[in-house]
Amino acid sequence: MSVSIEQKRILIVEDDQTIRENLKEVIQMLDHDVLATVNGKEASEVFEKYNPHLILCDIMMPEMNGFDFLQYINLMHPLHTSLFIFLTAKNNPEDLRTGMNLGADDYITKPFDLAEFQEVIYNKLIKQERIYKAINNAKKISSEPPILASFDTFNNNLNNIAAGAHFLKFNLAAKEDLTIQTVIQVIEQSGLKLQRSINNYLFYNNWLKEKIKIQVEKLTEIDIRKAIRKSNKLYLREEDLVINISLLSFNFDTYLLQKLIEELSDNAFKFSKPGTAVVWTINQVNQFLVLDLKYVSYGFSEKDFENVNPFFSSNSSETSNQGLGLGIFLIKEIIQHLNAELSLKVEKNIINYSIRIKEIS
Repeated sequence: MSVSIEQKRILIVEDDQTIRENLKEVIQMLDHDVLATVNGKEASEVFEKYNPHLILCDIMMPEMNGFDFLQYINLMHPLHTSLFIFLTAKNNPEDLRTGMNLGADDYITKPFDLAEFQEVIYNKLIKQERIYKAINNAKKISSEPPILASFDTFNNNLNNIAAGAHFLKFNLAAKEDLTIQTVIQVIEQSGLKLQRSINNYLFYNNWLKEKIKIQVEKLTEIDIRKAIRKSNKLYLREEDLVINISLLSFNFDTYLLQKLIEELSDNAFKFSKPGTAVVWTINQVNQFLVLDLKYVSYGFSEKDFENVNPFFSSNSSETSNQGLGLGIFLIKEIIQHLNAELSLKVEKNIINYSIRIKEIS
């Protein structure tokens, strides 16, 4: 092991107490941070906050087994970068095939040799670190954002991916296979999120070139609900969304306001847990529209909001590396452009946005 590795976060998912404690001790000896859980259910509850670089997971466990846990994180976090290694007493080819089809990076069969175990962990982590460094070096090549030469090429391919996923989703044979349905859903959601990132990039480019001008229209409740639900579709959290709107007649730039609401909603779903409420309250008070957004955050702070820069994610929280960094940047830019008043409060992980916008006469 000639190349040193920076300290990593490693999540153990193992119901056998002796094995769990032994693994924890070995990993600590390697100078890595470690968190041990007893089954997939407990691991799923800490995954988002802990954001592990590597997961060591048993297969046969009560409440939620290893396969179900891997399916869960792939479904809920399709763009996660955690390495996943199964720990199993079985050497069944069918189990190996199932795990690899779900996206596992490797298998370690129990009982395992200590030196071999350390070598596998080292090789996986060093490969992951090299990839991260290559990505960061690519970011530093130029201070200018990359030029997206042909959006049509990206868009056409994304449309093909979406059409294929849609066809497979409603294919009778695929409907009967939970694994296939999960994979299809991951493909579909990943395509939608990638398309969103590209659209944000184009909006950002046009914004820098001052191509986006204010155009006054009559804002409706339908416009607002459409913008809120657009982001909700990416996260499959319809039951978590609460919308309260009181709007009579408001003249404003519908496109920019929808964009603002869409980005705020995306941020709320991105940094809150499934099963917790994302509450929008929108009221018209005389010549002002007041937008209030409230949710419980697991990895977003006022410092993240203040320090965000496009294409460079903040490192102030473990879960802040969620994309291009464009969404929050655009929120701030649009608010400033519209001369709106923004208040952001974070108290005990409860996020409260309040934005006050004056009607354009």
